[in-house]
Amino acid sequence: MNTKLTDIESITKNLKKNTYEFKYPIDDKKSIAYITDFILNDDSTIRAYCVNWSVVSEKERNFEDNFSLTLSSNEYEDWLNNDAYN
Repeated sequence: MNTKLTDIESITKNLKKNTYEFKYPIDDKKSIAYITDFILNDDSTIRAYCVNWSVVSEKERNFEDNFSLTLSSNEYEDWLNNDAYN
């Protein structure tokens, strides 16, 4: 993930960057996502999302650690953050 973040930063200078973590409230509550959002001028987002599932979640749910890189419009981010899970 760090390599990808460095790559993004090198080609998108001066973008707002928001880095945070999300702890999944499942199983033993030790699974965590590391998230970095780069906000573009039109408020669309480049998101790097890396999930480290706990040993319990990997075993009980057959989950695997994963990394994704997405580009989302402002409208999609608004829907995802405000409406999708309500």
